[in-house]
Amino acid sequence: MKDKELTPAQTKALAALLSERTITAAAKASGSGESTLRRWLEQDTFKTAFNNAKRDLVEFAVTGLQRAGEQAVATLVRNLTCGSPSSEIAAARVIIDHCVASIGTLELEEKINEIETALRSIAQGGKNNHAIR
Repeated sequence: MKDKELTPAQTKALAALLSERTITAAAKASGSGESTLRRWLEQDTFKTAFNNAKRDLVEFAVTGLQRAGEQAVATLVRNLTCGSPSSEIAAARVIIDHCVASIGTLELEEKINEIETALRSIAQGGKNNHAIR
């Protein structure tokens, strides 16, 4: 779904929905009726465009967090040897917690990949030669 499939009024409403707190406020800001916005939100084309736009906003925010992540890690590392025992312990705990969580995430990703491979094999009519641990 591409925005160019939306009418100019729908594109304006989409922007308003993304920036306003309520559908009522978005309707007012876009110059469309509230019932019109609600109807558009039920239509696949508009709903898909809206969901894609929301996903783009979240991805943009996550990218910003990732950029700030370098500074956050540097701050934690600096606090490991800052001379304040409570700050050093707090920094160490955060680092250890994230290391442990990362290992768990990697293990889950590995299991998901194994399951997907097994399901593809089954779907293709082959025998499941992939034991899932």
